[in-house]
Amino acid sequence: MATKTALFIVAEGSEELELVAPVDILRRANVTVTIADLADSEYVKTKSNLLIKTDAKLKDVKNNKFDAVVIPGGPSHKVLSSADVVGQILLEHEKCGKVIAAICAAPFVLFKHGIAKGKIIDFLSNCEE
Repeated sequence: MATKTALFIVAEGSEELELVAPVDILRRANVTVTIADLADSEYVKTKSNLLIKTDAKLKDVKNNKFDAVVIPGGPSHKVLSSADVVGQILLEHEKCGKVIAAICAAPFVLFKHGIAKGKIIDFLSNCEE
C-alpha cells in the first residue's frame, strides 16, 4: 500500500498549533508530511514567534502531487492569499480531486484563489481581513 502524502503550506505568521498538531497526528498515522515555506527560509516564524524547521521551500515542491494540501490559519493567510504559487498548487490539486484543508482563517486563501467555488465552507468569521 502506497504511503499517503500531505503538503502543509506555511508562511511567516502561521498559527503554530494549527501546524504542529495536525502534522504530528498525520506523521503518527504514517502519512509523509512536507512542511513547505513560501519564503526561501529553512525555518518559518510563527504567529507567536516560534521558529519551526520546514522540510522544503514551496517553490521546490510546487510541481509535486500530494494526497492532501493543508493551510494552517493565522495572519499568514494574507501573504498566502496573494502568492501566485499557492494558487497554482491549490488549483492543480483541486482539479485532480485531492483533499484541500484550510484551518481557521485559512479559508480566506481558498476564496482569494477561487478554490471550492459553489461549495459550503466553514470558517472563522471574526478575522480581520
